[in-house]
Amino acid sequence: MITLSGMEANGIRPDEILYNSLLDGCCKANEIDLAFKVYQNMLGQGIKPSNVTYSILVKIYSRSREVNKAIQLLADMKQEGVKPGIVVYTCLI
Repeated sequence: MITLSGMEANGIRPDEILYNSLLDGCCKANEIDLAFKVYQNMLGQGIKPSNVTYSILVKIYSRSREVNKAIQLLADMKQEGVKPGIVVYTCLI
């Protein structure tokens, strides 16, 4: 298995698309705790979340029945300067 650190050692730098794919996979596999670790790693690497990232996070919070945290993401998005898209709002519904 190739880890993210293993990828970096081979000159491949994970980007937002890779992290979004990992987050989505965690969501589909119902690996909520792992998803949050992946998200923290993404932020630690200095990769800025996008609308896609936030929509996946909303789904993750919804699956863990933390609706207030899902709604809080809207405030986080505004603070980060990311305008919520229709997908984010659809996931909130």
